[in-house]
Amino acid sequence: MSVKLRKQHLTVLPQNLPKNRTFNLLSIGQRGVGKTVFLVGSYTELQTENSKKQPHKLWFECQDNQVKENVDKILKYIDQTDQYPPPTMKVVNFSFNLKRQSFWGEKTVCHFRWNDIPGEICDVHNSDFRELVFNSHGCCVFIDAYALRHSDAYIQVLENIFEQVMALTSLVYLNGLNYPLAIVLTKYDLLESNATTQKVIKNKLEPLIAHLNTVKARYEIFHSSIPLVRENNTVTLKPKGTAIAFLWLVWELNKIHSSSAENQLLGLIHRIIPGDANARSKNPNGVMQSLFDSNRKPSTQSDRRSSVREKMGSKLWWFLGIGIAGIALLSLLGYQRSTSQIRTGEALYDVEALQQAGKLDKAIASLEQLVQNNPDNIDLRLRLAEQYELTGNAAGAEKTYDQILARQNNNLKALVRKAVLRQIHKDSQGAAQLFEQAEEAAPDALKPQIRTLAKKTLNSSQENQKLKGAKTTELKSD
Repeated sequence: MSVKLRKQHLTVLPQNLPKNRTFNLLSIGQRGVGKTVFLVGSYTELQTENSKKQPHKLWFECQDNQVKENVDKILKYIDQTDQYPPPTMKVVNFSFNLKRQSFWGEKTVCHFRWNDIPGEICDVHNSDFRELVFNSHGCCVFIDAYALRHSDAYIQVLENIFEQVMALTSLVYLNGLNYPLAIVLTKYDLLESNATTQKVIKNKLEPLIAHLNTVKARYEIFHSSIPLVRENNTVTLKPKGTAIAFLWLVWELNKIHSSSAENQLLGLIHRIIPGDANARSKNPNGVMQSLFDSNRKPSTQSDRRSSVREKMGSKLWWFLGIGIAGIALLSLLGYQRSTSQIRTGEALYDVEALQQAGKLDKAIASLEQLVQNNPDNIDLRLRLAEQYELTGNAAGAEKTYDQILARQNNNLKALVRKAVLRQIHKDSQGAAQLFEQAEEAAPDALKPQIRTLAKKTLNSSQENQKLKGAKTTELKSD
C-alpha cells in the first residue's frame, strides 16, 4: 500500500477505544538503528500536520514536561549541527498521548508507553521476558535498511534481531495472543530506489517473513524516511509517512478490543439468545487479552436495537448469534488478515458517526455509495453486509457476500456468514457446502473451530424443528 493510501486509511481512526487506555509498546533493534529519530520523526510529522490551517485529525502530545524537553532538545541539536542525534542522545521513557480532533471536539484516543527489550533476556523460557511480553500490547521491530542493503557485517546484527523477534512471536503464538507487530525499515530515504535494492532487501528478510507467516503473526512492514531538510536557514526533520507505523498499531489494537460493529452485535445477541447459543470463545492464555476484555464496558440496550430485534425475529438472531460469534473467534485468533486496509477517509468516519447515532438507514446508504466507488474493497463490502444483517435485510447481506466471494472465493467471513444465512432459509445442503469450503480455506489450526461452528449451526435447525413438533403435539393433546 502506498504512503498516500496508508495515510488516507489511518488518519481516520475508530472512536471506540476505551477511555484512558494505555498501551505498552516494546521495541527491538540494535543501537544506532534510528529508534530515537523514528520516535521524534513520528511526533514531528503529526505535530506539523496539525499546525496547518486545516487541523489534522490526529497528533501526538507528550505526557510530561521531561519527555517534551527531551524531544525539543533533540530537535534543537539537529538544527544546530545539521546532523542526526548520536546514539547516546535518546528519549528515555517516551510516553505520549494520541489526540484526535472530531466533530465532538478534542479527544484523547489513547496513551502510549515505550520500552526497549534487552536482547539478553529474549528467550521464551526467561520469566522476565515472558512478563515483559504479557504486559505489553504490541511491538516495533527496527531494521537498518541502508545497512541491510550495503553492509555484509550487518548480517550478524540481523541474525540477533531475528532471534529476538522469533522468541517474541513464538511466545505470542504459543499463548494464543492477538499481538500486532510493526516492522520498520529505517533510513529508507538513503537507499537507491530501484528493483535491485528491493530484491536484496526482500531476500535478506525472507527468513524472518517465513517465520512470521508460520506462526500466523499479525504484522506489517513499513518504510521510515526522515531526511534532514534546510528551510529558511533552519534544518528540520521532514518525515515521510513515518507515523503510519504507530497509527497502524492503534488501528490494530482498536480492532482487537474495541466495541466495533461485530462486538456491538455480539453484545445485543448476548441479551437476545437464550442458553449457550451465543457463547463466545474463551480468552487465550496470558495477561494481554484478559486485560483488553476486563476494560470492555457492557452494552446497554436501546429502544432502537429493540425495534430492530422485533423486526428481525428471534430465529434470525439465533443464527446470526452463532455466525457472528464464529467470526469474532476468527478475529480473536488473528488468522484472517484484512484483504484491504484502504478506507475512504472522512466518508467512513461519517458512516461510523451515523451508526453510533442510530441512523442505520443513512449509514447503509453511505456504505452503498462507498462500495460503488470502491468496488474491489472487500472490507467495505463486509461492513455493508453486516449492516444489512443488523437491519434484518438478509437478502441484501447474502447478495453482498456473493459479490465478495466472486472476488475472493476463500474469504472466511463471507463463507461462514453466507452459510448461516442459507441455514436461516432452510437450505441445509447449501449451508453445509459453504461450511466445507470455509473449512478447506481455513488455516489448519482453525479448522476444528469451523467444524464446531458448522455443527452448532446445522444442528440448531434440527433442534428447533423438534421443539416445534413437541409444541404442536402438546397443543393437539390439550
